Amino acid sequence: MRQWIKVACFVAAASLLAGLLVYGGVTATYRLADALSLSPALKNLVPLVAIGVLWFIASRSMKYVQRRAEHRSVTSDKDEERRQAWLQIRAKGKKRYVWRTGGMGWGLSVFAIFAPVMLIFGARTDQLSKTEIVGTIIFSLLVWMVAGYFFGLSMWKTSDKKYR
Repeated sequence: MRQWIKVACFVAAASLLAGLLVYGGVTATYRLADALSLSPALKNLVPLVAIGVLWFIASRSMKYVQRRAEHRSVTSDKDEERRQAWLQIRAKGKKRYVWRTGGMGWGLSVFAIFAPVMLIFGARTDQLSKTEIVGTIIFSLLVWMVAGYFFGLSMWKTSDKKYR
């Protein structure tokens, strides 16, 4: 049980750090776009492109690390136990796993961390109205749930490939 708590704390801390880095990066790209006097349409695309490039680099790096780890791994009893556990999870269904692991597990956790952070530290010029707060929360929930869905889907594919 303690191991799961440690893992949950690590995931929460890593998600918070990653989110703060993304937020700082987006803010920096907006400042860069302002300095370059880009049009509003291009100004809004600059952070999206930057995040896309970083996501691509991170995913390629993670695949490289994963391949290296697979070549070094040795089958053991623990691997068989994990494979059996995965087969039980797999039997319950892909949709359930993706939503529970990704949407509910990761998406809601990150939303709970970043909705208040964005409301407190987000760029604004005056006091936020209740409508803006509710809109920000709904939009944030939607974004993190969709991102969580894709996270769960990638976890499903990775686990399915590993334990099949």
